[in-house]
Amino acid sequence: CRGCGRLFYVRPSRVGLRRNCSTKCHDTRIAVRCCGCGTRLLRPRWHRRMSPKPFCNTACCERWRVNHREGRYLIRFDRLRRWTDRLAYFVGLMITDGNVGDTGAVSFVSLDKCSTRFVRSFVAPSTPIRVERTLAGRAVYRWSVWSRRLLNEMIRFGVVPRKSLRARLPSVPRRALPGLLRGVL
Repeated sequence: CRGCGRLFYVRPSRVGLRRNCSTKCHDTRIAVRCCGCGTRLLRPRWHRRMSPKPFCNTACCERWRVNHREGRYLIRFDRLRRWTDRLAYFVGLMITDGNVGDTGAVSFVSLDKCSTRFVRSFVAPSTPIRVERTLAGRAVYRWSVWSRRLLNEMIRFGVVPRKSLRARLPSVPRRALPGLLRGVL
């Protein structure tokens, strides 16, 4: 038996199929902890090969994914503190073509590759830019990052979830106003 090491009788028709003497030896369960909430779970041993991060249910898995999206890429929060021409241009671009979600998703989609590169290099230089195709076949450049802190900064600048229904321009110092208008227009 693979489970207990004892010899056992197998009918000749089942020689290649049975490897354990009983269902008790076959059911080798191990105790693992849920990665989301920490509750103790009993799982078959082969589950460890299938998924290295066990969860007790799908809601726990989703909560874990939302909370662990932080810290994957370096985000330059120091550039968002003082109003500069580059910050105003970034905010203007995010007001027009940016998108923020309730869960912490901040993304920028544009047909212009240069503006997408600027947004990426200004906030998170190590994040990738994905190239997608529109229905007409044109290339669209998408930059996205997950960060609740960046989401809160974007809300402070006036880029809010569902902003097309309630958009507002932030109060900008006079010296940074040309950069904001350049990003919006």
